[in-house]
Amino acid sequence: MKSKFLLLAFCLLFTLTAQAQESQNAQTETAEEVVNRQLAAYNAGDIDAFVATFSEDIEIYNARGELNMKGHEQLRERYGALFQRFPEQRCTIENRIIINNTVIDKERIEGRGNGRVSYAVSVNKVKDGKIVSIHFID
Repeated sequence: MKSKFLLLAFCLLFTLTAQAQESQNAQTETAEEVVNRQLAAYNAGDIDAFVATFSEDIEIYNARGELNMKGHEQLRERYGALFQRFPEQRCTIENRIIINNTVIDKERIEGRGNGRVSYAVSVNKVKDGKIVSIHFID
């Protein structure tokens, strides 16, 4: 009886561990994958998909280190207006550095209607599958 209980317990533990690992692997997305989803949504002008890549309390800082935006509401308001004003705007990544949960991109932005190309560097911090902060350098 005792050996049957131990065998049953072992089988149950093994099954639960395997399921937990499988679930974790399916849900784990690298920092780079999260930032790539954000970039695809940006280039598509899809505000809902764009906002979904950020944590609820996202913080975005400008080149002077000042907090420029915080939270989904401000993000949706400002980027939604940007997407409407410049539907042809596109961002391409010219260089990328990945260190753990940080993705640093040199961005080329064009399509703002004036024929001008601009560049920026974004430092994206990712946690639990969401971008939690961005520091821009331009």
